[in-house]
Amino acid sequence: MIIAVEPQCRGMAHEQFNAALLYGYCIAHPGEKVVFWAESEHIRHVGRILDSAGLFPANLEFVEIEIPESKRLSKPGVMFAYCGMFMRVLNHAVEKQCNKVVFFSIYAYNLIPLKVLIHFFYKDRFILHVMMHGALDAVKLSNFSLPGVDQFAAFLKIIREKFQWNNLKLPIKPSNKYLYEKLFKISLHLFGNDHIFYYVFRDGALAGVERYLPNIRDRFRSIDLPYIFKDMPAAKTSSGRVVFATIGRGDIKAVRRVVNMLVNDLGVDGQRFEVRILGGGRFLPDLHPSIDHIGGGRILSRAEIEEYIQDVHYVLFFYDPNAYELTTSGAFFDAVAYCKPMIFLKNRCLDSYYQNYKFGYQCEDMNEMIVAMRNAMNSGDERYAGFCSEIRRMQADVSVHRNCYKLKFE
Repeated sequence: MIIAVEPQCRGMAHEQFNAALLYGYCIAHPGEKVVFWAESEHIRHVGRILDSAGLFPANLEFVEIEIPESKRLSKPGVMFAYCGMFMRVLNHAVEKQCNKVVFFSIYAYNLIPLKVLIHFFYKDRFILHVMMHGALDAVKLSNFSLPGVDQFAAFLKIIREKFQWNNLKLPIKPSNKYLYEKLFKISLHLFGNDHIFYYVFRDGALAGVERYLPNIRDRFRSIDLPYIFKDMPAAKTSSGRVVFATIGRGDIKAVRRVVNMLVNDLGVDGQRFEVRILGGGRFLPDLHPSIDHIGGGRILSRAEIEEYIQDVHYVLFFYDPNAYELTTSGAFFDAVAYCKPMIFLKNRCLDSYYQNYKFGYQCEDMNEMIVAMRNAMNSGDERYAGFCSEIRRMQADVSVHRNCYKLKFE
């Protein structure tokens, strides 16, 4: 048996990742039952994704749990609540003689109680796989030195003896602006990492792990962000009007800037294109008529994104050069899943895939970006089809079907 737990995230992006991860674990371990513990709504959406793809594994089961509500509890209270939740999961694993447990997302305030429990109560009982999402970027911001780990570990031993989690006072000044980042880095080193393997979602991210976490680099593995790709047709380019889009939170100010540059600097007729913002972000009034902010600032559902992405030709990305250095972009993989070529500013994450798959236009700056957008309006069907072909090739290479062996427990 393998127990998988979603202890934190509820969003639609994680529904996509977790469905593919569960499918990957199931086909990597065909002779074992995989039991997924998560909130009921999350389970429902994950099941729907697997069903709609016709990939629901016979060896997958679900167990409903409640996730601690971090916004309603103090940080010590959150850690205490996670102790209770994790003890329920781990006690069940012991009862079922299961020694393989996967955590699908993690951050400081649940990794600390998890490692405390493993160290003091379940030592050497389990092999753990821990998925590292965006929280891992926190280690880049911290300038702490490793002796802080010993201080924190000694403090937790006292807590273990008294078990007064509700009175927990952290041995770090609360006024420190990098408190969370320090805690996350401490949690990764705390009590060592015997039998724990951390997963990043891109091979190139391991170079960043080597840079920021050299002492535990050997505990990290990589797998491309898992997705179950749909067979979506490419948008038609013969209509003469090109639709660009951003997915997720996007950068509305950047969208407004490129549109103004296209119209004012390059003289492009605003009737020839549309820029569609598919996601959240603060609503800005007085946008150019060619900008359509779908939802007016609220986060769209997966069904809404799939509705509005159908006729989009290109997805725009305005990421900073070092964004997603230690992980990967869910919006980027959405674009890959929907077979949408991209126009993007140079970025470590996207560049690492662009080396092998020429899925659009790579740009040095905004000036190159607007030229690329103008070129996209004039490029015709043949070049567009070439971009789509590269995306199909990438889909085949990074598919969870091909890479599920990386999830296999040793």
